[in-house]
Amino acid sequence: MCARNDIDTLASTPEERRRQQLLLKVRRLQERKKGEPPPAPPLDTLAAVTARQKHLLDLLYARVDAIKKLPIVSVALRTTQPAHVVMVGAMLLLSSSLLQLSSAPAHSPLISLAYMGSFSTHLGNQFWMTFVSGLALYFNLPRHDFGAVQKILFPKYFTINSVLSLVTLLSFTKLHHLTSMKSPEIVQVASMSVCFLLELTIRLYVVPTVIGLITKKTELELAAGVGREVGHFRPGRLLGCPYYQGLHQRFRRLHLLVAVGNIATMACTSLHLYYVAHHWVCINVSP
Repeated sequence: MCARNDIDTLASTPEERRRQQLLLKVRRLQERKKGEPPPAPPLDTLAAVTARQKHLLDLLYARVDAIKKLPIVSVALRTTQPAHVVMVGAMLLLSSSLLQLSSAPAHSPLISLAYMGSFSTHLGNQFWMTFVSGLALYFNLPRHDFGAVQKILFPKYFTINSVLSLVTLLSFTKLHHLTSMKSPEIVQVASMSVCFLLELTIRLYVVPTVIGLITKKTELELAAGVGREVGHFRPGRLLGCPYYQGLHQRFRRLHLLVAVGNIATMACTSLHLYYVAHHWVCINVSP
């Protein structure tokens, strides 16, 4: 009643009274919804799929973290024993694949698909990460942000490449028959074996140490207020810190080792690419 009297006194014309009544309704509606959370915007198809994928990955990571917290698993992960077990298993699997070279080749579309798919994905992954992604991120992101990206990509990169190398090697041994030690296939098997063992060794023994050094260096640099430069290294006040310089020199050595190992695996993959191209040409020119 009071609000209506206020409207009647403030508005002298019918149009003004209607406008005041509309403003009063809007104000009451706003006061009614003040305590309610704002409605979430509707998700499109891509956003819904992405949210669902993130939910599934969160569940998977939570399950993995729960397994890691088990007493036996947590004690084992503090040592290098799991890495040794994986390496021994990889060597046994590699030895069994080499013994298959003396058997008759298997002509299967699924094995051929696994061979071509794993090899092409492996080759593309190597060239993209080495010549495109790594350089683009280094010259466009602050050094700390680049280090955070490396901590995520390094394990995934070498894990995926190790699996792809193993699939390529196993499928290659299924598709070919070793006629003599001088056949070109034995060179390819040796090259792919070196590629697989290098990538697996870097993933198991070098990458965890590199990630730990990046974490320690970042903590010290944040405390000193450095590390936001882009495309170059500037230690600032940490230049005279012996502990930091020791961490940095160790990181540089291991990072160089990773880079050399990555180039060596790319050389093995390129050698196999030449073999595939030569074999393709021979098939096309044969009558």
